[in-house]
Amino acid sequence: MKKILPFLIAIFLILSHSVQADDYLHPSGYNIVSSYSINDSVTTFGDTIIITRTITNNEYFNLSGLFLSDHIPSIFQIIDQTVEIDESPVDFIFSGAQNDMIYPGYSTYHWTLDSPVDGELVNNLLHSGENLTIRYWAVSTDIGNYTFPLHSACFVADGEGYFVISDSLEVRVVISSGIDDDPETNNLLPNFIISTAYPNPFNAEVRVQYEGKGIGGQQMEFEIYNVLGQKVHHKTVARSSNKGEFHWRTTGVSGSGIYFYQINTASARCGGKLVLVK
Repeated sequence: MKKILPFLIAIFLILSHSVQADDYLHPSGYNIVSSYSINDSVTTFGDTIIITRTITNNEYFNLSGLFLSDHIPSIFQIIDQTVEIDESPVDFIFSGAQNDMIYPGYSTYHWTLDSPVDGELVNNLLHSGENLTIRYWAVSTDIGNYTFPLHSACFVADGEGYFVISDSLEVRVVISSGIDDDPETNNLLPNFIISTAYPNPFNAEVRVQYEGKGIGGQQMEFEIYNVLGQKVHHKTVARSSNKGEFHWRTTGVSGSGIYFYQINTASARCGGKLVLVK
């Protein structure tokens, strides 16, 4: 086992790297470049991937009516995002997650950057020579192999409509990115957390129990996000034990909804989905 350890580490490093999909512009023949990439093809359970989308307008005309969509596995939940043109933040309209809208088991998200609709007015043209970058962070809540099957974009330029479609990408979610020489422990990180929430679905209060290894004595953060990626609850505590629980009372929250929690320490993290039923 000692002799093959360097080989296994090399294989993991090869498998774990940024991946990029090929984007196709229709109609073709124009100097408008679109890209879609994920920062890592292998990630750990409860960790975050970063998806980056860019559109670069190298034509002489401006792009208007900018609308982008993505369909990602429902075990990934978007918790933060930025939208910039030439590294400057711009206004946009965001919608999602719409579950099972196109593919079963997938969530659909939309970004609108140029819309004349009353009450939803955003007006961002991509001028000649400018670059649009949308970057979003998504946390995984399960393990397995997942396909990111389709993302698209559409816009209008020089009196003609354009759209972009892409190839699919694969991401593997594992319980640990470490490789241990001990076969009895090679599935777990030196420091890790596992958690469960109950009752779930819940009405007024939910308890999130956790247990881990090597986390006692560390500062712990308990965070809850809604489906728009907005943080609705945050608590920071110092716990001496490797196990315990957090409580969330939904005072002031109106209506049912889906939420996502994260437990973070300096050396480990985990997360999961909560279903609030009012």
